[in-house]
Amino acid sequence: MSKTTAVLVLIGLLVLAVPVSADTLQISCPSCAPGSVSLLSNGSSVSFGLISTAAVALAGDANLAILEPNVSSFTGSVSFNAPVTGSTVKDVTPFNSGNLGTALGLTGFTDYNFSTFVSASAQVGVTATSFFVREINLNPDFLGASKTSNLVTCCSVSGLPNGTVIVAFLSANGTGAVTAQTALSESVTVRTVVSAPEPTSLLLLGSGLAGIGLWQWRRRKDGDA
Repeated sequence: MSKTTAVLVLIGLLVLAVPVSADTLQISCPSCAPGSVSLLSNGSSVSFGLISTAAVALAGDANLAILEPNVSSFTGSVSFNAPVTGSTVKDVTPFNSGNLGTALGLTGFTDYNFSTFVSASAQVGVTATSFFVREINLNPDFLGASKTSNLVTCCSVSGLPNGTVIVAFLSANGTGAVTAQTALSESVTVRTVVSAPEPTSLLLLGSGLAGIGLWQWRRRKDGDA
């Protein structure tokens, strides 16, 4: 083996030995507000998926953790598209202190403290004192690399409470060891949007209020006469 070949082999081995960062998983959300911090919803179903920001495919079972603030049971619905053929659910309540990984019995899942989720809910005007946590194992292995994935359009949600926070992670074949997770900046917080009144509705409301004011003015005038 020549020296040049030996050097190239050594470089290749070093590249393979470099660990993939834990924060390489990303929630792909076309409906999200700029900055990937808010999943806008007016009650209709909104979809998202999971992709990898790494150049190599990430390994592990795909999971979601959905944290709903200030409720004692799960509200709303979550549905899955192909290729998700089944899922398992684990609920934890209340989550009101400490680390999410500890609450779910996971190792290597250390970025998310209770205060992290409180701050996320606060950005959409919700003061959270506790969360109802639903962990969902999506069943298939994650097969994504360089922003592609078999789970790129995996999931749809509707009816989640305002301030709900969604994070994603990969677990090593159900062992509880987390191999990748969404970065804190890639978590998604549900922001419930209240539809603004249509101009016609505002006109009718204004006309009604004006009519009431005129009626009261006439009553006072007739009483003074």
